[in-house]
Amino acid sequence: MKKVIVIGAGHGGLAAAARLKVKGFEVTVFEESSAVVTIDQDLTLLAAYRDLFLKTGTELDEIVELTEVPTALNLKLSSGQTLQIPGSGIGRTIAEIEMKLGKESAKQWQEYLLELSNLWQKSRSLLLDKPQVTFSEVLKAFGIRSWLKCVSYRRLTKRNLKDPALIELADKYRQQTAAAKDSDNGLIALNSYLQSVFGVYQVTGGLIELSQALFERCKKLGVDFEFNTFVAPVTIGNELIGVENSSGELISAHYVIVNDLKPETIKINWRNMPTLLTASSGLFRIPEHSWLGIGPAQAVLNAEFIAEKIGSANS
Repeated sequence: MKKVIVIGAGHGGLAAAARLKVKGFEVTVFEESSAVVTIDQDLTLLAAYRDLFLKTGTELDEIVELTEVPTALNLKLSSGQTLQIPGSGIGRTIAEIEMKLGKESAKQWQEYLLELSNLWQKSRSLLLDKPQVTFSEVLKAFGIRSWLKCVSYRRLTKRNLKDPALIELADKYRQQTAAAKDSDNGLIALNSYLQSVFGVYQVTGGLIELSQALFERCKKLGVDFEFNTFVAPVTIGNELIGVENSSGELISAHYVIVNDLKPETIKINWRNMPTLLTASSGLFRIPEHSWLGIGPAQAVLNAEFIAEKIGSANS
């Protein structure tokens, strides 16, 4: 039987383990801490989890209790006014802005979200349906004019939002993204659109409850776990051998999936490599956080694409 090793028991690693186990692989998850990893935040793009649980057994709603967050943002503006942005619903968001800032500001935000909607339609397949994207694919999907319009977050917001209060609102959404401090990429602005459309949810008991549900699903499927165990992938040239633990023991594998963004825990130098590896060596990497602001759900989606890339254990 073909063997898969997953390094890291975060949401992406657990999702990959579950999906590959139902495909017939022997799967072992190595985690350096004593338990599965959880994240203290709300959920956007809940459909990623629903699809995962549905395709690996019992539906998610039968395992954890989910409630939509009534107020996603409670923002005090520099003017002293307060905006209470609902957890979902573009119409409700527009109504709140019109009530607090007036019709013209509401119209600006509506048109801004419309532009982001168009941007999402062009970028969705690149951001969610492909593990690796070349710049030529980006230009083909967007067109050079559209790409230049969204390449800078600052230009995108200033071109669409004349009310300083709305720029503050857009920046608040931007601050929620994982790499907001380090990037001026206009695609970061999509977070405000995605939250309005997909909604923001809380798991009763917190994400630790969802992490436990993912762990229990993996255990029920027969995934093996090794906690308090550090391992790192080992390659010779472009060929994957497996992983090596802290004692120097080599554990062979056909595929290794790294569910970790901390470079100090990875022996291989990732600096000039793409975010997700689709290398012939059988080494793949799942980002646990998304700069789009989708959070752990992005890792769950990426795990699905990696599982599809690997195929079945019999192929």
